[in-house]
Amino acid sequence: MSGKAQEQKEKLIEVTLAKPHTHKGEPKKPGEKIKVNARRKQRLEEREIIEKATTN
Repeated sequence: MSGKAQEQKEKLIEVTLAKPHTHKGEPKKPGEKIKVNARRKQRLEEREIIEKATTN
């Protein structure tokens, strides 16, 4: 199964970028939202590329 097909089977989570980032070959700016899987979300949080979720 290709990477793209595998990603479509996984649950995607919408996150907000904190820094500029290239997602699926497209440059994105801080504040823009992208959808990623849980593993990619964790890596982006560790690199401080996305805003960390806040709990109210």
